[in-house]
Amino acid sequence: MTTLVLAPEAVLVATGGATLLMSGPRRARTRARVRRWGPRAVVLALLIALGLELWLGAQVGTLFQGGFVQDRFALFAKAAVLLALAVGVAAADWDLELLPGPLPAALLGTFGVMVAASATDLFAIWAGAALALAAAAALLGSVRALAVTGALLMLVALCLAYVHANAGGSAVDAVRAALAAAPATLPLALPLLIGVGCLAGLLVLAPFGFGAGAEASPFGRGVAAGLGAAGAGVALLKLGGILAGAGIVWAPGLAAAAAGLVLLAGLGAATAPRPRIALGLLAAAQLGWVAAAVATHDPAGLGAGLFLLGAAVVAAAAAPILLADLELEGALAGLGAREPGRAAALVVAVLSLAAVPPLGGFFGVFLVAAALGMAGYWWALTLALLGSVLAAVGAARLAFAAFLLETEDARSPLRAPSSRVLPSTFGGAAAVMVTLVLIGYSIFANPISGLAFQAANALLTSRSP
Repeated sequence: MTTLVLAPEAVLVATGGATLLMSGPRRARTRARVRRWGPRAVVLALLIALGLELWLGAQVGTLFQGGFVQDRFALFAKAAVLLALAVGVAAADWDLELLPGPLPAALLGTFGVMVAASATDLFAIWAGAALALAAAAALLGSVRALAVTGALLMLVALCLAYVHANAGGSAVDAVRAALAAAPATLPLALPLLIGVGCLAGLLVLAPFGFGAGAEASPFGRGVAAGLGAAGAGVALLKLGGILAGAGIVWAPGLAAAAAGLVLLAGLGAATAPRPRIALGLLAAAQLGWVAAAVATHDPAGLGAGLFLLGAAVVAAAAAPILLADLELEGALAGLGAREPGRAAALVVAVLSLAAVPPLGGFFGVFLVAAALGMAGYWWALTLALLGSVLAAVGAARLAFAAFLLETEDARSPLRAPSSRVLPSTFGGAAAVMVTLVLIGYSIFANPISGLAFQAANALLTSRSP
């Protein structure tokens, strides 16, 4: 394997540097051209990077004396995050967003996810995930989000340092072998449970902006949710494979927390007073299934979790951008008649997050449920399924409001409408792209899930050069 496999990362970094120049032009005509063509160029660059990843990433091997690995897991994770960001940029209304605005941070965070996906060292995995999560928090423009993210990441780093001390090294092969031979004791269980718990917390907090109350732009909210979920999810899945040998000390606790989260998030989504809150809860419920999949720490569960993470990241990134500033269910009334493309894309994203068949989220949840049953976590499966049923009720409320709720003459002042609802930069084509991506994930669920299970097997095998 040659360094040509790094071409997608090079394209991403070059694109991020180029976006910094978008604020340079001073002439009004030049600025107008940049605003019109800049986001389209970014989408094109992301699609080029995605194509290069699918082509060159099919290789399997290591670089830099084993410090960088290209396997099926890296291929799947990188392709998913590149696709999610491309969908987010395409769906955003760049006539209302500042340029370069959030684009450099979004591209930097995507690069962090790609670093974590190919890392073969505990602290390299942490560094890549930290970069992605910090970029996601920065997109929200909130000090609270940065503080919450930083505190949880520091706890994860301390737990990884404890694992490093017990294993005598930080290389994933050495850690996996050492933990497989370690006795299941309480001093080992607590740090591991805290570490995976903090990562799971970051995973499900991403759709809520890490607890921030600041008002970010729709693009910032959507990409922060997608990047945060991708960064924390990739790190959690990799650690789930690395720590599988000591799974008995942390897996039951993670399964219990994940099942409880899915139940509570589903209940909240069914009763949420505003669409934005409902979207966050729906995404949290689906990401809770990903955390539950990690608790199985076997190829079936990890593969199902990775497949579901891909669908969740794309939908979680697209839904807040498509929702934009519509704050109440009444504000969604008539959206299907005014902008059918946008309404269809929003409903498809919402239904996928709620695991409604036959969308990609449903197939992912089905695979995770089967893995939980095979692992003996029937009690967790029962709670999580109940939560998913409640989440489907919440998704049905939003779909009803978008397509069947009659338009009212008087709008609530909480709607805070913008001057334009339909994204003007890409218009209906962007909505069609989002819809096709989400539906295509379900149409090609069989080959995609096959790649995910190959990725899970790669997580549990040696990465030595």
